[in-house]
Amino acid sequence: MLVRKLLCALVLTLSLSACAAGQLLKVIPGTDGSGRATQQWREMMARRLPEGKFREIEPLVKPYNAQEQKWLELIESKAANWETEIPRLAAPFRPVAAPEAQIVVGNRGADDAFTHDPHTIGFDVERLNALYGNAQSPENVARIDRFFRHEYTHLLQKAWFAKHPSPLNTPLRLALTEMWTEGMGNFYSLSETWRSQNGRPAPKTVETLRVLEPRMLARLSAVSCASSEQAQRLTRDLSNGHFDEKWGALPVALWLERESTNPETLRNYVLAGPDGFWDLARRNLSPELKLILQEIRAVDDKCKE
Repeated sequence: MLVRKLLCALVLTLSLSACAAGQLLKVIPGTDGSGRATQQWREMMARRLPEGKFREIEPLVKPYNAQEQKWLELIESKAANWETEIPRLAAPFRPVAAPEAQIVVGNRGADDAFTHDPHTIGFDVERLNALYGNAQSPENVARIDRFFRHEYTHLLQKAWFAKHPSPLNTPLRLALTEMWTEGMGNFYSLSETWRSQNGRPAPKTVETLRVLEPRMLARLSAVSCASSEQAQRLTRDLSNGHFDEKWGALPVALWLERESTNPETLRNYVLAGPDGFWDLARRNLSPELKLILQEIRAVDDKCKE
């Protein structure tokens, strides 16, 4: 047992074939054979839902339907391949070890994909089916891979923060930290329609950044002197809502994609932590928008006085 754990701790440099199958990753149903949510899934829902909504959903008897079962089977079929991807995902976080993880698959009360704690990823196949349809379509076979990379990256970030805590003492700092985490997660969520071709940014990327970059700077400027309640309202859609409207996470993801030809981009991004936003933004914003970065930092310093 000790030898197996030591081998798996070297996941950043060694092939996962040295580890027993499922050592780093396993899939667990969140709905039992009678159609009730397992205790683990109930605990996951309780953390995510208002108490009234949780009490409404908790007692449901709801076996996986045929479409949900296909999503569960797809996730189970992917686990072995996902495990082989872990060294690449974990490389920017070295020497932090890749965490062992369980993927819990329920069918009620949650988001399509999410993290619960430092070792648990959740997939809600009811939500996946409602949003994306047939699990066997080529689009969804590729989509679920992106979702895994996104969520496992959040586990790596949790492990990184445990070793490298970052202050969360101002509204702006909270926003930058969310942009740091979700920006990298959404980088892995990008489909091919967002990615550069032949060294040229995708038209979708150019148009989206044209809209979101000014919005991002306006929100960050407002957050700098906001109360906690005001900041919560201003950052509500920083990384939530429709994908191409995530004003904080998506620009960061697209900037990382633009710089991904440099093999050290993600490593440098991790090492910089949330403060790395400033340099990343300066490298990618237009000259006119770069001037606003200086104003945001000046306003933030003033508000701290």
